[in-house]
Amino acid sequence: MIKINKQSFVVFDLDDTLYKEKSYNISGLNAVSAFVKKIYENDLGNLLVEWQQAGIKDIWQNLCHHLQLNTSVKESFLWIYRLHQPNISLSKETKEILHLIQQSTAGIAILTDGRSTTQRLKIAALGLDQLPAFISEDWQSEKPDPKRFIEISHRYKADNYVYIGDNPKKDFKAPNELGWHTIGLIGDSENIHSQSVENLEQIFLPNIWVESLDNLREFLC
Repeated sequence: MIKINKQSFVVFDLDDTLYKEKSYNISGLNAVSAFVKKIYENDLGNLLVEWQQAGIKDIWQNLCHHLQLNTSVKESFLWIYRLHQPNISLSKETKEILHLIQQSTAGIAILTDGRSTTQRLKIAALGLDQLPAFISEDWQSEKPDPKRFIEISHRYKADNYVYIGDNPKKDFKAPNELGWHTIGLIGDSENIHSQSVENLEQIFLPNIWVESLDNLREFLC
């Protein structure tokens, strides 16, 4: 049985764990649409979202063709997406459980894969920039590499460590190998990455799955 208490240090994944990554995706597409409307005087409406939902793989190249621009411009669109100010937020439930866990444990942190600037913009938009964040680009280390998990255990002394994520292909292997408690958040159709555990070894699976972050209350003691 997992117990989270004053001797526990709790680490969260970011995307599709603390918020829905799809909301960031839509925010970025809207930012590019706003840029196109301002610079090229072309109102795309929801066209970018529609293209994505239709399964178009290279949206930015498609946009260049649509606007009759050289395809090299797609790099600019991509960086507008990556560097935009995200219109994302934490749910009321997530805010409450984060506050409760912060008050009930030795501390909390975020460990996430992605570009340093992009992930920090997300974290700031969610109002979590006061938390220590261990981002893959900063460390040249992506999950399931254990480098950042080991650093956290050295930097923040605790009797036990808990990692909460959503992606069984990469989130839980390293903390499992290090003897951490691992909790998987069951997603839905809006999750970006598959949660299929088919053909995955036991070491890749969390100790327990929960349906919502609010279920973490039952582990607090």
